[in-house]
Amino acid sequence: MAKRGASIVGTAGPFMLFVLGGWLGIMSLVQKKRDMHVATRGVDNVEEMDPLERMRKAYGLNATSQQREPTRIASIEEELASINSKIDIRDFDYKPVPRPVDD
Repeated sequence: MAKRGASIVGTAGPFMLFVLGGWLGIMSLVQKKRDMHVATRGVDNVEEMDPLERMRKAYGLNATSQQREPTRIASIEEELASINSKIDIRDFDYKPVPRPVDD
């Protein structure tokens, strides 16, 4: 006689309850984390910048003129040449690497 197989409810039911319970648990933990983040936003910033001042700083504007200061954009080759002219690769000092103390 062949052994009778377990029913779907007996095998899939507990697994589905486990998956659903895990999903609800993780969802509640993530929501609590988001709520804490929203509740504590700005607490560590003692002095917040004025939004106008923040825009001036982000876009490089100053208080008197509302135009951006022009910046010269060089090509990569020009940047490489300027960096290489400032650095001499043959003039360097050896610096020993600190080694961890063995116990």
